[in-house]
Amino acid sequence: MAKPTQAPAWKPANNSTDSLISTSVSVGMQGSGSYTVSGGAAKAYFQTLRVEVASTNGDFTLQGGKANGTINYITLQNHVTGTYSSGRISAANGLSTSGITLNNYSIGNVANYVPNGKFSGSQTLN
Repeated sequence: MAKPTQAPAWKPANNSTDSLISTSVSVGMQGSGSYTVSGGAAKAYFQTLRVEVASTNGDFTLQGGKANGTINYITLQNHVTGTYSSGRISAANGLSTSGITLNNYSIGNVANYVPNGKFSGSQTLN
């Protein structure tokens, strides 16, 4: 398994295709940052992905473009401090997908989980 990556933010460029396979991504350990897929031609493929948004106000957002695959876990909780982000886990109505399976997620405010029917799978709150 790949070593975890820490970055302030992750966002694929428009017209790019990013594949995240059997990996963990941590964003926001420096205090700010979000995980975002947006842009009409941005594409993301997930396979066994785990995402941590560790900032105090960061989001996991699939805003646009195309996204498919399996996400094992999304957490908006910093694993070092235990602090939850005030942000959202969301997938926009305009997101193009043939299927995104989400197994588990962790969020401080369940009202900030907004899948808009784009996620399938157990979607278990931890």
